[in-house]
Amino acid sequence: MEEKKDRTTEGNIPQQGEDLSEQDKEILAEIDREDMDEMDKKAQDALGADEWIHVNFTLDYDTALEGLKLAARMLLESQRSLQTVAFGIVIITFIWPAISGGWRDPAILIVGIVIILACIYGIYAAWHFPKVHRLQNARKMADAQTPWTMEIFPDHVMVREGDETTLLEFTNKSFKCYDSGNVLLFVYNRLDIIIVPKAALGEQEERVRSVLKAKLMAKYITIGTGAVRFWDKVKNRFGKHPGKDTEKENNPNG
Repeated sequence: MEEKKDRTTEGNIPQQGEDLSEQDKEILAEIDREDMDEMDKKAQDALGADEWIHVNFTLDYDTALEGLKLAARMLLESQRSLQTVAFGIVIITFIWPAISGGWRDPAILIVGIVIILACIYGIYAAWHFPKVHRLQNARKMADAQTPWTMEIFPDHVMVREGDETTLLEFTNKSFKCYDSGNVLLFVYNRLDIIIVPKAALGEQEERVRSVLKAKLMAKYITIGTGAVRFWDKVKNRFGKHPGKDTEKENNPNG
């Protein structure tokens, strides 16, 4: 977990230079801007004069589930795919020895069957149980209706979940943002996540995305919703034929 601290009202908006005249403030701002790189300038332009963004939100079931699915896809799918391939190799390796050896010694056949069944269960468990946990966690998050607050400053993002506050600095290498569908997914400390519904951003959505893109750069990753993954292709291959659905739509009377 990132560094956590209680947030005070005084700490929300920078208070430096309150005793300066407006002209002096403008001069200092221009000097500071000259020292910025292009990404910081873009972030400052997106933030505007307010120098911060404030968003309140709660998570409903669909949004929570979408965020958890995205997290599983980005952080865990490659690992589970490797596990599936490894189990598949073991199954293929033991099929023929179990069959050929079984003619001579039934014990070899029994051991082979046990290993193959264990690998099949391993593949099933690697994909099924995480899905069940996602559904359960999404329901818990929706039922809890915990109030969330997100504040974006020039150099960090502060997120409060109830009474717990998380500080995410843009310079933190583990801080990434995935932008997909209806959610922004913050990932930090490798596997810790925060789900932000885009619907809660309202008119500030483009402003929020512009700041995050400018500050996180390559760590701001946009995921195309139209991309078809390998496992989706497999499911589509053995699922309903799209031509049948199209034909039914064109001929509703059957």
